[in-house]
Amino acid sequence: AELFMGSPAQDMRLIQMIITGVWFFAVLAVFGGAICRVLAVRIARDESTSIGAALRFAMSNILSYLMIPVFLGGIIAFFWCCIWLAGLATSIPVLGPILFVLLFPLSIIAALIILLVAVGGFLGLFLMVSAVSAEKNGTLDAISRAFSYIFSRPLPFFFYYFLVFLLASIIV
Repeated sequence: AELFMGSPAQDMRLIQMIITGVWFFAVLAVFGGAICRVLAVRIARDESTSIGAALRFAMSNILSYLMIPVFLGGIIAFFWCCIWLAGLATSIPVLGPILFVLLFPLSIIAALIILLVAVGGFLGLFLMVSAVSAEKNGTLDAISRAFSYIFSRPLPFFFYYFLVFLLASIIV
């Protein structure tokens, strides 16, 4: 039996994607966290901090940064497993149709939660890193703040996102 049940080329591509994703989050955690810490201290206290101090802060909080995608992935996996179990329960011969009527709306709600977590996690990833750097309250607080900002004030959020991409494209 093969390791990932695909062709060797597909297995190598999957391994490369996993390594690239881990590298992306590690670089984001260390350097993105340090940059956000420098700016947070500058804005909040009107002081400056050294790059070394910011990197030490980022390294001391690296677990909080790296738990962001793990926590979001865990939520998505949990609700995906709930949908899978609901589908499995509906295949029971006699009770299946009855369970289908009961579990189908719950599956739709679980799919909506997966969609909201995925969209919020994708759009708010950098906000979460900034929240950990500014407040030091941990992963759950950072996710909560980012989701609150994205879903309670979507127009300013997308306007600021648009401005950042516009300025970045002009610079590039």
